[in-house]
Amino acid sequence: HVLELARLSLSVPQECPEGPDAAFPFRAKQDHAGAVCILKLCMGCGAEIASGSSEVFQALRRDHASQLDLLSRQAPNALRPQSVLVLTQSLALVAQHSAQLAHELLSDCMA
Repeated sequence: HVLELARLSLSVPQECPEGPDAAFPFRAKQDHAGAVCILKLCMGCGAEIASGSSEVFQALRRDHASQLDLLSRQAPNALRPQSVLVLTQSLALVAQHSAQLAHELLSDCMA
């Protein structure tokens, strides 16, 4: 359930420029807190995610592709570039355990 919550949190703005939430940015150091949470899960459980149900990795790929698309369009709701890189690193930590997953991730990044 932690991974699902972290994935859902990717839609939470990293910072709010005004209002009561402005004092509480949603980040861990300089990166989006949800992206960092996904990174930590992939660091600790990368092999398990790679060898488990493909649904988890495919869901992460969809999130990653969505963020790459938002970033390329400079959408206001896009994660910051360094947080997208954290998300990319997360997927790479899983993909290193499977040639097929690595191929899929590289295809996503090259598209």
